[in-house]
Amino acid sequence: ADARAFYWNPPGLAAGSYFSLVVDGMDAGVTPDRLAVGRDNSSFLLGLAMPALGLGYYRLHSRSAFPAVPLLIEGAPASAQNLTGPGGLQVDTLITHHAGVSLVQSVWQGVAIGTTLKLVRGIAATGSVAAANAQEALETDPAELLGGATNEFDLDVGFMAAGGPLKVGLTVRNLREPKFEAAGNGGELMLERQARAGLSYAVTPDWVAAADFDLQKTRDPFGERRDIGFGVVGGVIPRV
Repeated sequence: ADARAFYWNPPGLAAGSYFSLVVDGMDAGVTPDRLAVGRDNSSFLLGLAMPALGLGYYRLHSRSAFPAVPLLIEGAPASAQNLTGPGGLQVDTLITHHAGVSLVQSVWQGVAIGTTLKLVRGIAATGSVAAANAQEALETDPAELLGGATNEFDLDVGFMAAGGPLKVGLTVRNLREPKFEAAGNGGELMLERQARAGLSYAVTPDWVAAADFDLQKTRDPFGERRDIGFGVVGGVIPRV
């Protein structure tokens, strides 16, 4: 593990390098989904870590467009519904800045618990846009972020255990589900609590299989969903 454990799972720092510095960024751009539903996400992370301690900052920028007043066609499948409706599209924008410290404690051999204590500064806005589709709404809506930012305290907690070739972990992020007052149409936007478990198995010294999955459903413009991921990583040339 490297300094990205500050974000993904704090106990992972216990098994990391003596010193790790990570700068990471992602810009997914506008990714329209089904008809009028789409999203635009980007992130940036700066992390510094050593065993039992991590310092970091990350920024999340999320925008989503979905029907303000859905117009449903009786008898038609969901994929064929006219989701624009007479109310146009609603665009929600949430920008959060997270700065914090990760603390890790080894319980016994191979088992560690950890937490990331963080101050979250959020800027939120929500409003209706007259647009033909989600891509147009996300690209043209200025989403003016009126008013001041809101500061909230939050924390992530995690658990990790390793024995032989097997590792298992559990992370709960946004434990307090911080809420931020939204400019525009008013209301609040929230960072939802996320609980995720994962495991990895070293098939050989050079090949590892891993999987992780959500323990609870999360909501997005499609409704509730639960994600799962898996993969295999390794090297063709054996390590020496």
